Amino acid sequence: MSSDLRKMWQGNPWRRTSIRHHVVSASLGRSVSIGVMLWAGCYHNSPPRVGQPYDVAVVPGCPSEADGTLSRCQKERAAWAAILWQRGQAAHVLTSGSAVYTPYVEAEHLAAAVAVLGVPADRIYLDPHALHTDENMRNAVRIARELGWQHATVASHGPQAKGGCGMITGWGLACTGLPIDRGAIHDTLERAAARLASVRVRPSPSFRSLAEQEAAREHETGHSRPRSAWLYFKMWLRRQFGAGTPAPWLPATLPQPAFVRWSDAAHSDSAR
Repeated sequence: MSSDLRKMWQGNPWRRTSIRHHVVSASLGRSVSIGVMLWAGCYHNSPPRVGQPYDVAVVPGCPSEADGTLSRCQKERAAWAAILWQRGQAAHVLTSGSAVYTPYVEAEHLAAAVAVLGVPADRIYLDPHALHTDENMRNAVRIARELGWQHATVASHGPQAKGGCGMITGWGLACTGLPIDRGAIHDTLERAAARLASVRVRPSPSFRSLAEQEAAREHETGHSRPRSAWLYFKMWLRRQFGAGTPAPWLPATLPQPAFVRWSDAAHSDSAR
């Protein structure tokens, strides 16, 4: 361990916790990525929608920085969602993600960034409950049906955009993945760098580790979730060899309310 890292590790309990969170996050991310890559190329995406925008661009969450600033991942996904709205390719934006690895609710942080980039607050919806990609997508299906949306897109990094849409179509809603175009987001990120750097949301006062959140959900619902890599591989197998059969996994039921609009949330105590 370097002297700088040792000082950071020894000097501040929150930073120690933050380092552990990021280590866990990186390990989990690698596992999830392997699972996603396995099924992404073979999951069915709906044909592109022609002549009208997608009803919603689903933006799955990724962790905020420990100091409450937007992460690079969040900036890229928010920029791409804003570009899709500006191009007239998405009528609404749905940001999704709870406070998974840091105390900041990912859906709120993404929504604040998308709003800063020009999407009207009343076009931005939030799912602040999802802990994993399958929950991002399943919750999006439930919210879309409640709001009458018929065709979604997933605005994310390549494998997750395609694979996430595969999950959505598997649960019965049309979806066409639109992976991030790095060339397109480059100028947006440069122009909006100062605005994005100023984006903050309040930390969740009830933040718990991912393991604690998963244990609480299992206790409340009796619903035990397999590890992501194994779960996604099973979903890929079912899609490949069990066409027409029920999905092997349905995330736990959403609490009520299932979603909020950013035009309402931005004026609440949860965001600033």
